[in-house]
Amino acid sequence: MSAESSPAARRSIRHSVRHPVAIGLLGGLLVYTGLVLLWMVTQPLFLTGDESSHVDYAYQVTHGRIPVAGGPMAHEFPELGQRGDYQYTSNHPPAYHALVGP
Repeated sequence: MSAESSPAARRSIRHSVRHPVAIGLLGGLLVYTGLVLLWMVTQPLFLTGDESSHVDYAYQVTHGRIPVAGGPMAHEFPELGQRGDYQYTSNHPPAYHALVGP
């Protein structure tokens, strides 16, 4: 039986392979988190196309109303750059919007 085929040698080889993989996964996660945080801090509010509608949905749900698709927005925030006239995200379940609403 050679030293390379011993159980201790096999454990050592498996450990040496797992360690770089774990470091690579952790590094990728850190880079991704950094990029997401950078995007979050540099982008203005209501930049994406449906953010205005989601904010209005959360506002309506926390005030006891369930929005109707195609209906007008109940509350607007023009000072923040909100755009959009109609509610079109009312196809989502209200639980998430009730949790994150104002």
